[in-house]
Amino acid sequence: MPAVRYNLVTRAMWRIHKALFRLSGGRIGSRIAGHGVLFVTTTGRLSGESRTVGLYYLEVPVSSPGGGGVTAEGGDGGGLRRPDRNQAYAVVGSFAGEDRDPAWAHNLRADPMATVKVGKEEHRVRARQATGEERDRLLRRFVEKDGAYRVYLERTDRVIPIFVLERLDVGP
Repeated sequence: MPAVRYNLVTRAMWRIHKALFRLSGGRIGSRIAGHGVLFVTTTGRLSGESRTVGLYYLEVPVSSPGGGGVTAEGGDGGGLRRPDRNQAYAVVGSFAGEDRDPAWAHNLRADPMATVKVGKEEHRVRARQATGEERDRLLRRFVEKDGAYRVYLERTDRVIPIFVLERLDVGP
């Protein structure tokens, strides 16, 4: 996909996308241009209100139930198959290369508990920010999947955050 700029048009498109996803029960908007899209609901760090945003994601295996780090490459989030119970979701806070992190990233830092909706499935998750080699590996995967992320990296001097959203509803 081409790299976009954060502006009124993209904000309007993101809002329309979210509305279509909700109205269709996840049937419309689960994929955009070959990317899997999930909706994460965080608690606003300043308002305390629920905030929902749609994000591209990559599926990443967790090393053990309850987390502990990404162990392998995982899927690209582009499929419509049922997510494996040992999968976590990696999301990137590129914010189209803006010089500030998106609000949802600040929200997850303040309160890592969130909810994700992937297609018709909803899961409670705990977010953690990827660092070091894990972040580098995930960032490479995002860039390989969509070259727009390379442009976003060039637009900003900030370290673009990547969060791993680890499912809490995994069973034996």
